[in-house]
Amino acid sequence: MKTMTHRLIHFTAAACAALTLVSTAHAVDLRSWDRKINDTTRFVVLPAFGNQAVLDKETQLVWQRSPTTAAYSFDVARGSCLASQLGGRMGWRLPTASELRSLIDPSITSLAVPALPKGHPFTQVQAASKQYWTSTRHSTLENRLAVALTPQPASVWGQLSNNHVFWCVRGPGTPD
Repeated sequence: MKTMTHRLIHFTAAACAALTLVSTAHAVDLRSWDRKINDTTRFVVLPAFGNQAVLDKETQLVWQRSPTTAAYSFDVARGSCLASQLGGRMGWRLPTASELRSLIDPSITSLAVPALPKGHPFTQVQAASKQYWTSTRHSTLENRLAVALTPQPASVWGQLSNNHVFWCVRGPGTPD
């Protein structure tokens, strides 16, 4: 009887796992990580977020449609993302440097405009001379990396009291 119960439990667990995989297979297609999407289908403005957020189908991250235009200290930027209820959702955070740089189109060489892919739906993105806070830490923990939206590495180690603009993100990743 004990063996039969164990088999039934294992069968039920396996069946539930299979159903979960089938029901969520269409929700997030992680195969897109090896695909480069170079057209206007890469980004999707999300109506469920009041059109205030954008899904990047290449990375599966959800970005604020409009990042901040004013500069703030790291603590204010981090706290603003954590407290954000953009689109009626919580769970926002500062991106890592790699996540932020994933938005950059390296074929754009002008420093006068942000190096974002053509046809992107973002608004109020600052010129390439502005630095965006990231959650990426320096080994001293006293500094965080701030990244400009340029194809060349243009990053500075900002002290926490420095002021930079910021862009909140939501999705899987490393929390700060």
